Amino acid sequence: MSFVSIEDLTRDGGVPETGCSSSSWYSENSSTIDETLNAFLTKENLYHSSAYDYLNKDDDNGLGGKITESWREKMCEWAYEVVDHYEFERELVIIAFNYLDRFFSQLAKMNNSGTQKRVKIDKHIFQLSCATCLYLSMKLHMPRDHKYRCEIYSESPIKFFADLSRGSFSVKKFQKMELWLLQELRWQVHPVTSTTFISLLMSYLSLRTVVNQNSVEFSEEAVLGLIHSHAHFFSELVVVDYSISNFYHASEIALACILAAMHTNEVANTGIGEILLRRIFLTNVRKVKILSNEELERIKDIQCQIYQLSQHLFCENLSDTRNDTSSPVSSSAW
Repeated sequence: MSFVSIEDLTRDGGVPETGCSSSSWYSENSSTIDETLNAFLTKENLYHSSAYDYLNKDDDNGLGGKITESWREKMCEWAYEVVDHYEFERELVIIAFNYLDRFFSQLAKMNNSGTQKRVKIDKHIFQLSCATCLYLSMKLHMPRDHKYRCEIYSESPIKFFADLSRGSFSVKKFQKMELWLLQELRWQVHPVTSTTFISLLMSYLSLRTVVNQNSVEFSEEAVLGLIHSHAHFFSELVVVDYSISNFYHASEIALACILAAMHTNEVANTGIGEILLRRIFLTNVRKVKILSNEELERIKDIQCQIYQLSQHLFCENLSDTRNDTSSPVSSSAW
């Protein structure tokens, strides 16, 4: 399994191949990684401060009733189809919907303030907003050496998305929406995602002593690899759920995803008990981040919702799209 280096983590949240276990990496870089975690926790507050229930149907000044959670879910499915079809990192969708939720939260706040002319959002504008958020995420965070980058940028990335919308939106509309998005987001377009936090927080899970003392058949790297991969999958899954992704901090989602991953059958089959895993992990995390009872309850709530989501049919659909070779242009979202 590969683990994150500080240099790559602070640059783009990548997970380079180092060939070492998280426990050895953390022991060698503990002070630096602790500082990085604290810096990321501070940064995420800047990106989460605008959270607002913009889909609240009881708020006459919000956007609820005009756009719905089902619309958001359908556009999220479409975004995953796009990134899977072109073999992009799924974190691009997480970033895109961070933009989307912050954008509409800001608009709903403006409507609620009564100080400015009310903004009206319909399904057409909502689709354009979602597509533009994904375009902006890819534009800023897609690796420069990706094999499909030349295809997307052969003319212009906006032209690519205009074609992807099957003629629903022109290049000019995408350009106007991009500027509107950036203005409402105050040009804060580099959020710390739950997947970045997962890669960082996994360094606090040291299992070498446990594996050696209990004669576990699996290596430390194998156990950590299972937890890491399941946690990443859960972090991708929760983006679909408005009640999670819009209201909880990325660090809370990451902690919940890791703890939920420890609860899976695959991890249980390694022979290391879930209670022991949780105790080791939370004990180490608490050395850096104070977890209040309120935070623990919030993390527990996210875990419960993750379990519900994972039993939903959409969980299987997300997995299946990884092997789907159909064109996302034909998606029903349009």
